[in-house]
Amino acid sequence: MNTRLSNRQNGAALVTVIVVLLILTSLLMAATRIIETRLDLAAQAKAAFQEEVNIVSHMNNIGYLVATQRSTRVGISQGTSEKGAMRSGVDWMHQVIGDELRVDGTYRKVNNTSQVLYSLQDEQGLIPVNTSNNFWKERWLMAYGINGIEQRKLLDALIDYSDADNRKEPAGAELNEYDSSKMLPPTNYLLQTCTELNNVMNWESLLKVYPAMLTQCSLSRRPSININAMPENLLRLLWPSEADSVLRSRENGRWFANQFSAAASIRDLGSMQDDFVSFNPSNRFILIYSLEGEIKKRVMLTRGDGILPPLIRENLPIAAI
Repeated sequence: MNTRLSNRQNGAALVTVIVVLLILTSLLMAATRIIETRLDLAAQAKAAFQEEVNIVSHMNNIGYLVATQRSTRVGISQGTSEKGAMRSGVDWMHQVIGDELRVDGTYRKVNNTSQVLYSLQDEQGLIPVNTSNNFWKERWLMAYGINGIEQRKLLDALIDYSDADNRKEPAGAELNEYDSSKMLPPTNYLLQTCTELNNVMNWESLLKVYPAMLTQCSLSRRPSININAMPENLLRLLWPSEADSVLRSRENGRWFANQFSAAASIRDLGSMQDDFVSFNPSNRFILIYSLEGEIKKRVMLTRGDGILPPLIRENLPIAAI
């Protein structure tokens, strides 16, 4: 009897020990998982901080180059080649240096170890929506298959939205039309962001179908476009047959020097007025940083002229293009 009781007690003690060990093991496993999670979060936070450091450092460097270095038809010189400083009298000896940062919106890594990508886009390489001349806007809409009265409605509505008067264009829209459509009234001022096109009569539905239009738009007031700075998606839209050849030429270091050389690759350019094409950068550049497909920062860099500071840097909303 005593032996049986003793065996039962020993069995109960063993079960208790096993249960306690299981509980302790579960607690240790839970603690380990918590520690691992916190270590992962710490590593992610460290990596994110390092990428932010990379962005700020790179942005400062780009700003310095924009403010101090030559621009050529390729882009902004980095000042690493002696060719960039060579002159013949008052003229530069070399119109292309070979050390330029491209300004056609091509994405590159900020450095060899970072995953952050950046693009530098000359504002004049995009479609200017704040100019009173419709030349490029008409071609842009036509490339999306929008012609005739539908095109006229879009362009006239844009004029009415941004001009200072309340006189309606033939196919446009002023305050009464916006009230009837329960839309915000027109600002009667130039667009401040390209996403503001969504507030212009008839444009919102178009942009829902073609959201890429917002990446092809600029707020420039000049009627001309820098063909050398036109980004790939806009180049393919306007000249789908010639785009591959032009992009290969860029990769091989061949850039258009003038309208004659450009027309040899894009025949359409030969018949354009020279007021509408250019081949050298403006003084305004859109700098974008992206990580894993997500835009992290957008800034406008403006090279100062005359009494202006050498560089004006303006942070742009990430969501606004």
